[in-house]
Amino acid sequence: MALRTTLVSFGVLSLLLGLSWMAAPPAAGSTVTFTLYSGAAGATTGGNGEGPIASGLGGIGNPDPLTTSDAGPVQILFQYGGWNLIPGTQWVSYANTTFSGPPNGVVVSFFANFTLPDCFQNASVTVSVLADDVVTVFLNGNQLGAAPLTAYPGYLTVGTVTTSNTAFFLASNSLQFDVEQVGGYGFGLDFTATVTFEPCLCPHSQGFWKNHPAAWPATNLTLGNETYNQTALLALLQKPPKGGDASLILAHQLIAAKLNVAAGSNPAPVAATVATADVLLSNFTGPLPYGVQASTTDGQQMTALAETLDDYNSEALALGCVPWSSPGPADPKAGSADVIPPGLGVAGLVAAAAAVGLWRKHQG
Repeated sequence: MALRTTLVSFGVLSLLLGLSWMAAPPAAGSTVTFTLYSGAAGATTGGNGEGPIASGLGGIGNPDPLTTSDAGPVQILFQYGGWNLIPGTQWVSYANTTFSGPPNGVVVSFFANFTLPDCFQNASVTVSVLADDVVTVFLNGNQLGAAPLTAYPGYLTVGTVTTSNTAFFLASNSLQFDVEQVGGYGFGLDFTATVTFEPCLCPHSQGFWKNHPAAWPATNLTLGNETYNQTALLALLQKPPKGGDASLILAHQLIAAKLNVAAGSNPAPVAATVATADVLLSNFTGPLPYGVQASTTDGQQMTALAETLDDYNSEALALGCVPWSSPGPADPKAGSADVIPPGLGVAGLVAAAAAVGLWRKHQG
């Protein structure tokens, strides 16, 4: 078992967040692909936390990274010239059982384990396998394809199955090959498993989205009960929250958060906050801003929600994300006026707005 890594263009995650797509969302990152295969050399973990990643084949007679439940270690046996093995693989089995397999009806489970990052999207796996005699394949206990996937004798025709069922994938994954002895004489398998996923992308600040409208993955967003087109959203981002208008402070961070999720950032850390913000804004009639004083009950809740969203947009909550290549200049949030200074927070900015000019924070 091993894998090779390639990078291709990143597809934006489609989520129902009250938004509509632009004709051509930006290519904002990379899809990671790696292939596990039988008869591999040693392996390591990839830069995004995926793995194992290896190249080349192990020596004949060496251990294979596959494991069994109770049949002992898995051994690399050979690339048998009489069988048409899958390219770039070698035949493996537990110990040297190719010519003296277990009795008919015995099933031995082989396991190929792999990891994905803590945050990933749109995962899929394609398995191609030969077996002596037949094999059924599972991913984390979920059967993939037919049972068995290969017809007897399974070493003559490659069985192939693909799944992109998101419920099947975890951070730590296990492919299980249940090989059954049917015709006696010989035992083992040969396979490749190609895994593809999209790492979650790091969020951008509201200042970035304000200054790079061409990078927006959506033309419309719903804030509360109101739907805004890009022109209206940009006008909101460019409007300073005069007098500490808490509704506008919340809107700035909510717009950024929704654009970040639409562009491929992990929605989990702020899903509840976004939903609460929308419910709160839906209590008001008409388009933003609503002129909500920060000292009111609604204003205090709005500024608290905005602070959480700002943490998300500034990557404080986006653990395990990967940077994306933006179509504009580098995200200005590092060291820019778009970031809430440490220890001050949105609430502190509201309280100091009249004295220090809160609008400068929103010029990112």
